[in-house]
Amino acid sequence: NEKIRLLYHSTNLIYYMNMTLPNSWDKISLEQYAKIRRISKIEPQSDIERLDNLIKIVQVVINCDQDTAEKFTLKEIEVFNEFLKSPVGTTIVKHFEVNKTFFEIELNPNNLSAWRHAGVMNALKDVDANMHLIIFSLARPYKWIAGVKKKYFELKESEIPDVVLAINQLPVSLAYPLIVFFFNLSNELTNSFHDYSESKLKEMNQSLTTVKTNLQKDMDGSKRSKTLANN
Repeated sequence: NEKIRLLYHSTNLIYYMNMTLPNSWDKISLEQYAKIRRISKIEPQSDIERLDNLIKIVQVVINCDQDTAEKFTLKEIEVFNEFLKSPVGTTIVKHFEVNKTFFEIELNPNNLSAWRHAGVMNALKDVDANMHLIIFSLARPYKWIAGVKKKYFELKESEIPDVVLAINQLPVSLAYPLIVFFFNLSNELTNSFHDYSESKLKEMNQSLTTVKTNLQKDMDGSKRSKTLANN
């Protein structure tokens, strides 16, 4: 057992010596970023808990156990923490390739098919858990015909799980700006629809008021006519 323990720690030490903490969002996958966001939402009650949260994030990005993550120095972890505060980026990349298939992101919700639109709206209910599903619903697979013409097609049902998993491994720097863009756009569309509905409701109320006023005038005119006729 002692030999196994020493071998385990020696292996971990060699593993650590070959590791560096990421300093670019290009090196962090969408799946890792989702886990980072979940951990970051845990409010630490002390400096020790804050450090524990950072160790958990190190475990996520390095894909290692706690013992290995704790071998990083406090300075290395603090530098990494400063990096985590940096913006992911805002560059919109519409095309990417996974599993030897090209995909194009559809940024106009009006051009989405019914099932894609439903998939996006359903996934937006929990963005952190469903970021890869949002990208999948927005991404249209295509292939080149004679190297110059794009032809869109739908994936086979059996291909979808592997593609979804592959999308989850895309760099967050590529995927997250698309999610933010569409999330903000969907909110704008929702607000516009709400404003439109409110406007239509006001128009209906104004029309109803006008009808009631005219009806009252007609009734008053009818009463006056009957009174004059009786006199």
